[in-house]
Amino acid sequence: MTMQHPKVLLTAPIEAAGMALLEQFAEVIIAPDRDLGTIRQLAGDVDGIIACSPVPTDIFDHAPGLRGIVRHGAGYDIIPFREALDRNITVAFVPGANAQSVAEYCIGAIFELSRRYRTLDRVLREEGWEAARMSGAKPLELAGRRLGIIGVGAIGGKIAAIAAQGLAMDVMGYQRKLRTLPPFVRGTSLDNIFETADFIVLSCPLTPETRMMVNTERLSQMRPTSFLINISRGALIDENALASALTRKQIAGAALDVFIEEPLPASHPFLGIDSLLLTPHQAGASTESRARVSLIAVSEIRKILSGEAPDHPVLPE
Repeated sequence: MTMQHPKVLLTAPIEAAGMALLEQFAEVIIAPDRDLGTIRQLAGDVDGIIACSPVPTDIFDHAPGLRGIVRHGAGYDIIPFREALDRNITVAFVPGANAQSVAEYCIGAIFELSRRYRTLDRVLREEGWEAARMSGAKPLELAGRRLGIIGVGAIGGKIAAIAAQGLAMDVMGYQRKLRTLPPFVRGTSLDNIFETADFIVLSCPLTPETRMMVNTERLSQMRPTSFLINISRGALIDENALASALTRKQIAGAALDVFIEEPLPASHPFLGIDSLLLTPHQAGASTESRARVSLIAVSEIRKILSGEAPDHPVLPE
């Protein structure tokens, strides 16, 4: 049965193009904040949710008429999808729509870590030309450097293509099915990546197997000249172990766009480490990708509420 005026809750505002499409077929409620209590309160009579931020694990107890949830993005771990599937509530997500944006961010982070633009800019402004030239920032050429990508999916594959074909880097990859890697990526083991890569990129999903995969043991495998980049999920990394490794100069540096707790607490040790590039979960947030994700997410919730199958459902393992 096609619903004429379903009610859809947005846990945060979406782009104008997506909002205009959504308002054509649904009554829209926008949460004023991302507090889980607010989401519970507003979900009481909604038919669908577009999740831009975490959804309470008990949301189904507060939204008896809920028919579907769409993740406004690729990583659906912020949705209690197992509980949803147990209740025959459809869950969908938007894979790949921000892959180009995230890949470009990652390459930019590699450039920053290897060329130290921030350091040169700061010293030039504060201490002058000669001080900047003598600042100790040691730029690196990327051609021939070894890049290890953990999770060579839609995002990891684009990172690999830019690095291998555009920058002449030596690209290695690790994932469960090594035979599906692109031809310009050499399949290898996790141990080999951590022991030999100059740059390690985490672009794999957060699962019980990958949670805290970068721990004290893994960090000890890395060389003091190597760098770590995380554009996936914060919980892939033991943050205390990484802070310790960076403080002791066990590795050269890191770029992080995601964290275990977001927003990052003002007391977090990461904020005092100069060899860290920190960004507030913005790797995929280009103007173009935001519009694509919003339009696809709205299209998916419309299909679900119309009784159709979404294009990108989350399915039982």
